[in-house]
Amino acid sequence: MSETDTARRWRSLEGLSASDPQRRAQAAADLIEEVREGLSLDHARLTARVKGEEELVKHTALQNTSMQADSLISPSNSISSISSISSISSTGIAFMEALLEVSATGRCSLLKAMSAMSEAELRESPWMSVVCAGLDDSTPKVRQSAAQLLSAHPLSTPEDLKARLDAEEVYFVRASLLLALGRACPSEPQRALKALEEWVKESAERGLSLGDKERAALNKARSALKALTSSQGVESSPLTLTLSSPLSLAFTTPHGLETPLRDELSDLLKRGVYPQGELKALEGAGFVTLTPAEPFTLSAEQPCALPRSAGELCVVIHTRPAQQGEGRASRLSALLEETQRLAQKEDEHLSALVSMLHERPISVRLSLPLNDKRAQREALKAGRSLLSALSPHITESPSAYVAQLSARYGDTDSLVLTLPTLGAHSGYRRQQDVGASMAQEVAAAVARWSKRHAHTPHTPRTPRTPQESTEPYSIIDPTCGSGSLLIERALLEDPQHHSAVFLGRDISDVALKASLSNLSALKQRHPQLAERVSFERADSRASEGWRPFDEALMNLPFGLRVTGAQGRRAAQGELEDLYFKLFRQARAYAKPHAHLTCYSAQRALTERASSAMGWVVSESTQLYAGGLKVWMWRLRLR
Repeated sequence: MSETDTARRWRSLEGLSASDPQRRAQAAADLIEEVREGLSLDHARLTARVKGEEELVKHTALQNTSMQADSLISPSNSISSISSISSISSTGIAFMEALLEVSATGRCSLLKAMSAMSEAELRESPWMSVVCAGLDDSTPKVRQSAAQLLSAHPLSTPEDLKARLDAEEVYFVRASLLLALGRACPSEPQRALKALEEWVKESAERGLSLGDKERAALNKARSALKALTSSQGVESSPLTLTLSSPLSLAFTTPHGLETPLRDELSDLLKRGVYPQGELKALEGAGFVTLTPAEPFTLSAEQPCALPRSAGELCVVIHTRPAQQGEGRASRLSALLEETQRLAQKEDEHLSALVSMLHERPISVRLSLPLNDKRAQREALKAGRSLLSALSPHITESPSAYVAQLSARYGDTDSLVLTLPTLGAHSGYRRQQDVGASMAQEVAAAVARWSKRHAHTPHTPRTPRTPQESTEPYSIIDPTCGSGSLLIERALLEDPQHHSAVFLGRDISDVALKASLSNLSALKQRHPQLAERVSFERADSRASEGWRPFDEALMNLPFGLRVTGAQGRRAAQGELEDLYFKLFRQARAYAKPHAHLTCYSAQRALTERASSAMGWVVSESTQLYAGGLKVWMWRLRLR
């Protein structure tokens, strides 16, 4: 294939951007016919998507062709990487220009494909210009793809990434840029860490409030940079604290999921993972406390094992009931003022905290974000005053810190001292996620909430028929995404008696890829359990592939990422159609004693669709996760 032919065929992609749907469909069909031999594309799958799915065709064609683009140049070669394009500059430029002209989807696909290239190749023209163009693109998804490329290859300086973070207004792009900053300049991690902490401090002063994804990315970036710093001998001595009554160790969780976390901690206490003491779930506060019966030493050298359904480890400083109608700034101000007064009165709880903090010098970061800049400055001032009142050994540090002073808001507001270096998750951890994935601790808590009602052979609640007693207990997730919820549910099974089988289904190829990657990670730690877990690509609105089940888990789409034709957000009617069909299929394949656990922000729609399809609510609860109000239901057949 000549360079001219290659350029012409790439330019034929322009037809996929045509305004006429029929032209787009024909262009996609022509593209498939032109390149399928050289690219080894899955012709049948792409052709099936041409009819009535124009935008999906465009996305799939672009992603497949860009990921396998080297075969356009050498059709006889194996389709291993994109890197060979860089050796033919004119073809590479034609390829790049054609793809950039097509759509934002094409630009995303190109940037993702470039991850397969080496750092040295990416620094050559024209590829570095593509990266820069991606970072400056007007479409947030393209900027995110460029930032993700920088997470794989440290091509930008910490200062440049900080400047882009300062200018970025979209939260998920900021999260990707934070991860990129965690990989920037590996030979000088202190330089990148300084840029990171400067951005954090300046953002707090501007009143920028970070979401869950940004906080998770920030923590990962910090951990990576501190690990590099430590390996170069720059880390300070590890933190060690001794906790004693009346102080409590607190484990955070989304508001509304305190009970599953308490149940998990209760199990861990019985197994001797934690010292014996009093457990208390503070409903509406977002954490569970453990007050040890004997003094308990926490050390960063041997971090405390965090429960799977816990987010962070902290010590509660003060709590107060939230007042109706109070704004966040007023609530934070009241928390800080009340705590300051109690410190001056030598309150027993705070005296114990002061005694613990006097054991050694400690650096603390103030994390008290507010939207109002003036209120933000006042909160930081009050926070510094409180730290001085608690202990003269405390120093404020936005970067080299071992604890964070922060507030949690719910039915009960709390001022807490978070101890990130003293607690760590262990065991299986998710390797990949997809858009709108549950946080892993949320998935663990939801799975445990569902498990409480399971009718497994080891926890019988309803007599099983003779036929059912010979069948394995079956658990299905028809909208599994990255598989997090299903795998967390599998991890709750008795490791000595793996009797249940788990099936995850999703219509998305991206979700299937992520779920199989996570299953591979599970297999490394729990090979026998992983044999009972499987994932498949399927449309759960249709009956094909459904199997009789004892328990179903549904993290239903909220409507934020369900798209219809031309990439637009789904209309309410399309979302309703999805919900009704899922509940209909679940009813058709539910065993007589089956129960279904649902998780969705669409309360009215979920209750209407489930009721219409013959499901009744046995239990429900409200929680706050990812900044959204969400509900969980346990349903059974009417």
